[in-house]
Parts: sequence; structure tokens; C-alpha cells
Amino acid sequence: MGKTTLGKMFAAWAAADGVKEAVLFLSLTDGSCMGVYSELAEALGAKRDSGFQEMKEEDLRALVHRLLASEEWKGRWMVVLDDLPDPQEERASWIAKDFPFGCGKTLVTSRSPGWAEEG
Repeated sequence: MGKTTLGKMFAAWAAADGVKEAVLFLSLTDGSCMGVYSELAEALGAKRDSGFQEMKEEDLRALVHRLLASEEWKGRWMVVLDDLPDPQEERASWIAKDFPFGCGKTLVTSRSPGWAEEG
């Protein structure tokens, strides 16, 4: 059984058992998060008329991260970040730097041991 399958099983278990009110599974294998983050923004309560669908990628990420860290959602979510590259790689550095890890529960799957060092 692979790490993605384990991540999906863990997310399904957490959702079924009501561990958290929002259980998210994010696969960022292709390096872009626009589609997934747009769906997340809407699911977390961003209003469609706020224009988040037209935001630049870094602005959309910042919006979703603010929502996850907000009082409304803080501590009420769990996310599986699947198949992440090394946190030192440019395509993953924003996750290590900007993701609100301390505001919910996070499971990272990766071949890189660097994520264990990130804490």
C-alpha cells in the first residue's frame, strides 16, 4: 500500500468519525493548486462575488490560508497534503513557509525526509 492510499484512508476515517468538521485531501503533484484552492475557498465560506476565482495563485493561497487560520475554522480542520516534494524545492517552498500548519491537523505524505525536519 502506498503513501497516497494511506493518506486517503486516513482522511476518509477522520471524516467518517467526525474527527474534524472539514477534512481536506490536497494532491499538489502537478505543482499548481489553483483548482483545489478555488474549491477550498468556496467551501470555507469565501463569497463568489469576492472575485477569488480571478485571483493570482499566491493571492488565492493567502486567502485560503487566512480562512483556515480564522477563528471560524481554527482547529476545526484536518488536511492531507499528498506527495509533496522536498520543502527546499521552489515549487514546495510556499507550503513550508505559508501553510497554517498550527491552525489545524496536517498529515504530509512525501518521499522527502525534509518534511519531518520542518516539524
